[in-house]
Amino acid sequence: MSSMEEGGGAVGEVSTDQTIINNNTNNDSVSIDMRCTDVPLSKGELANLQSLDKALDGGQLNLTANPLIRKVPSTLRRTEDFKKYFKPKVISIGPLHHDDPTLHESKELKLKLAAHFVKNSGVDKGSLYRNMKKEIDGLRKCYDPNELEQYSNDKEKLAWMFFVDGCAILQAIYMRYGTYDDFYAVYGQLFIKNDLLTFVYSDMLLLENQIPFRVLELLTSSSDGEQFMNAIKRFIDDTVITPAEDSEWWPQQGGERIHLLHLLRVRLLFNKENQLWCRFPFYIEHRFSNEARTKRCHSYPFRNVKELKKAGIWLKASQTSCLTDISLRRKIMFTANDRR
Repeated sequence: MSSMEEGGGAVGEVSTDQTIINNNTNNDSVSIDMRCTDVPLSKGELANLQSLDKALDGGQLNLTANPLIRKVPSTLRRTEDFKKYFKPKVISIGPLHHDDPTLHESKELKLKLAAHFVKNSGVDKGSLYRNMKKEIDGLRKCYDPNELEQYSNDKEKLAWMFFVDGCAILQAIYMRYGTYDDFYAVYGQLFIKNDLLTFVYSDMLLLENQIPFRVLELLTSSSDGEQFMNAIKRFIDDTVITPAEDSEWWPQQGGERIHLLHLLRVRLLFNKENQLWCRFPFYIEHRFSNEARTKRCHSYPFRNVKELKKAGIWLKASQTSCLTDISLRRKIMFTANDRR
């Protein structure tokens, strides 16, 4: 019987195109060249392999790019109590909740608000819509591409959604914070209940309910845009506890205005005495050494207010609306047994 029959293969024989390479004459170590080029791959398989290269390129943090509008992480979506922070109650803004069946009635409300905006602006509605459609490719880039797959071949639907939602936002804000001589006259024309309008304002500041601020700029570029921008400033100021005495917090360059929620964040971080730290805290971070940054780089779980109180940590509101205006004070608590 041959050695092939007894052992299933001769010593040193390789059944594929792989090659055995001896590193030295003593045969102490053997390496195998794993290159394989004679197996054809489909387009899908090549795309899978290319995704590894894209993953490496995507791992580099781009600090200059504006954040994309996207859904909240799935870890937060699983918590029922968190839905109120990202799911709108009355009105859907943008594509993320556009087809939500529970918000179907908001389409009529948005269309009514948009119609009044077009009528009061005095600008041809066709021109306003064409301006929107002209920049639709740039507006798409403001979102996570995965969230706009259904609009990949339907630019008209996306442009119309931006047009109606943008007009509705501007009309709702200008109704209360604009220069109308009689707010209640306009308010009565729309037949919107006051509590419903309050929910509309709340929904416009949810993370998943945002449209690019460029949409609002396009809709007000042909009319008196300054009046609408001033109304938006007053709307954001009215949302915080202590409204600003002036508009120093307002980003001067258009590219710094990403969406309404971003403007609220800028306002909350604004501190007149220390503007740089409040508005750009990530720049201050680079002043520390790598060693100091490494020491602070620990992972701590987030706790809600109830858990903090149970642990003996009490919270008190500050005198300003700046989120960085935080101070800590240690207070020793004694129980009845400790006093004995």
